[in-house]
Amino acid sequence: MQGLNRAYLIGAIATVEACKDGKLVVCIATPHAKKVNGEWAEDRMVHELESTGKESEFIASYAKVGDVLAVECTIVPHRTVDRKGDGVYGIILRLERVLSLSGRSKSEVIDG
Repeated sequence: MQGLNRAYLIGAIATVEACKDGKLVVCIATPHAKKVNGEWAEDRMVHELESTGKESEFIASYAKVGDVLAVECTIVPHRTVDRKGDGVYGIILRLERVLSLSGRSKSEVIDG
């Protein structure tokens, strides 16, 4: 049952932010269509990915805002505590592999 907690995304880099603990946070915008007043309208959805290791180095060195990435992520359950002290459950998308970087002459596959 390998791969059930995987997500594959293709989208443009919206932001890249380095954190203190060696983690890189990459936001990827993917196209999204939704109905507005009965008509389909184009929109975008932004996904936040966490990365460490070789993927972080690769993205920090070669990627820039607007580049299109194809990535493989692991979906990791995550629990935080809100202001009231209640548990809030969600997910973190952990970047596992950069499958391609458009616009570059040497596209690579980077495994974590």
